[in-house]
Amino acid sequence: MARNRIGRRSFVRSTLAGGLTLSGLGRTALAGPGVKGANERLVVGHIAVGGRGNSLLRRTLESKDFDVAALCDVDAERLGKAKEKTSAGTDTYRDYRKILDRKDIDAVVVATPDHWHALPTIGACEAGKDVYCEKPLSQNLVEGRRMIEAARKHGRIVQTGTQHRTEDDIREVCEIIRSGRVGKIHHVEMWMWENPYFKLSAGSAPPAHLDWDRWLGPAPMVEYHEKRCHFNFRWFRDYAGGYMTDWGAHMINVVSFAMDTDRVHPVRIEGSETPYVDSLYEYPEFQQVTWYYEKPNFKMTWTEPGPKGESSRYGMRFHGTEGVVDALFGKYRVLRDGKVSKNEPKPGSQPGDVALPRTAGNLQNWFDCIKSRELPINDVEVGHYNAAACHLGNIASQLGRTLPWDPTAERFIDDEQADAMRLRPYRAPWKMA
Repeated sequence: MARNRIGRRSFVRSTLAGGLTLSGLGRTALAGPGVKGANERLVVGHIAVGGRGNSLLRRTLESKDFDVAALCDVDAERLGKAKEKTSAGTDTYRDYRKILDRKDIDAVVVATPDHWHALPTIGACEAGKDVYCEKPLSQNLVEGRRMIEAARKHGRIVQTGTQHRTEDDIREVCEIIRSGRVGKIHHVEMWMWENPYFKLSAGSAPPAHLDWDRWLGPAPMVEYHEKRCHFNFRWFRDYAGGYMTDWGAHMINVVSFAMDTDRVHPVRIEGSETPYVDSLYEYPEFQQVTWYYEKPNFKMTWTEPGPKGESSRYGMRFHGTEGVVDALFGKYRVLRDGKVSKNEPKPGSQPGDVALPRTAGNLQNWFDCIKSRELPINDVEVGHYNAAACHLGNIASQLGRTLPWDPTAERFIDDEQADAMRLRPYRAPWKMA
């Protein structure tokens, strides 16, 4: 297939330039010319093509805007299945750095386990490539800040894969909150079903099609276990953050959009947890976290598993001085005086309502922003603040105490033990720039 591609050299490597803001979202433009011509395609490489990576690959293959040039995965079976869906000219690799070395590839889609998000994203920015990185942006607090620094230094468009923000129901919830329809929000509840349990058991030799050493990468070397990798990586602290960073990252992304706190940290976090007994998985049976914010002044809570009697096993509830908004993914409701408001006016229909811009899907928004050089709706900095809240919650929960947090320095206050948990040591030879 002939590739009418967006050349990286057509963009000037840029630094942040002030100015352009859309409806209070803080979407500052990156300096440099946009792409001319609506029909130009983006040449992409996919890093990790199983699970969520497979879904993203399907979407780029179905889109008129993307030309898939290369695939990478450390699991040969997954790589082979993904290759079958692409054209004959699509190359495959086991080492993601081969994709970053390709001068003909404009951008990369990173859908690895969480502990592998930072290195490919930073490396891609250094190679002059734009990035779509799945949520949560990072595995730890320091990684997220380094990813922002790389994106800004090299003038790259980095979209975090938190797709619900571009959906109509979520936009309407955020318009209701921002318009003051339910008064001043003082408490946001989030609840989720429990982390899974798997009885502690011995591992085994890794299958021949999986490069276990490369799958672990910067994480500590441990014995392979079939329940430790692929989807189940979520339940191990060296790789991810349990449901807090899986579903919690989505919920916190909605909260920060609704509360206009995309670039605001909490100032204090409280947490507690009850571990499972004899479980291979490391995340707890019960987890309770409270984050306290000052600007604006509200608290956000996470309960896992959620309260008994809830109609849904997961959800978000915005408590305002004049009403409540229950938000699920796909639907929402407004309550006044404890009763569902049957004839609630549509968001944007009343004088003074805040109207947020309609945005194409998360992947399409990334492509559009690569052309315009405008920060995407889930920019790397938004992804960092959302992921940071998750990491702060997990640290407070694991330590079981209240942790004051310095939002400017991004450090815990007078707590060396907690501060040491901001970064996970990397296993040689892997290291962050």
